Amino acid sequence: MKYFSELEHMLTRFLRELSDTNTNNLAYELRNIMGMRDKNGNVVLEPISDLQRVSEWLHLIANQANRHRTSDFLDIAKALNLAGTQYWWFCYNLQNRLQGIAAQELLNEPDLRKVKLAWNNGREGANRFLVDWSELIERINRESIESVGGTDRSALKTIE
Repeated sequence: MKYFSELEHMLTRFLRELSDTNTNNLAYELRNIMGMRDKNGNVVLEPISDLQRVSEWLHLIANQANRHRTSDFLDIAKALNLAGTQYWWFCYNLQNRLQGIAAQELLNEPDLRKVKLAWNNGREGANRFLVDWSELIERINRESIESVGGTDRSALKTIE
């Protein structure tokens, strides 16, 4: 399939997006607020095991993708799109949680600034990745005999 190399490139980019050792991505930004507690003593952000699970899944998919078998292409694209959807849901749920914490004033001002900065810096890269990913999936869907999944995801918002 003509999109195999683009799919592999996006897979590599996705793994970087999920790594907290690469700067300028959401996972890296979020590690700075993990374990922070709100005024009620609740943890604002638990360790992000959801991102670790998606990353582990991507490594398994990468092993299959490395074989470059045309017969595997649609399954790989579907699995990657499902992983992308899981990543978007993680981000979307976190966005809603952080917006609620900000709206309810559950953090002191310095911690709230730190949370907003982490989210707002990280979400920009996440949005760029998700848009690029959606565009690739849409191109594959247009030219494929079978859909590899939907891409209807709203952009992640700034936390004010």
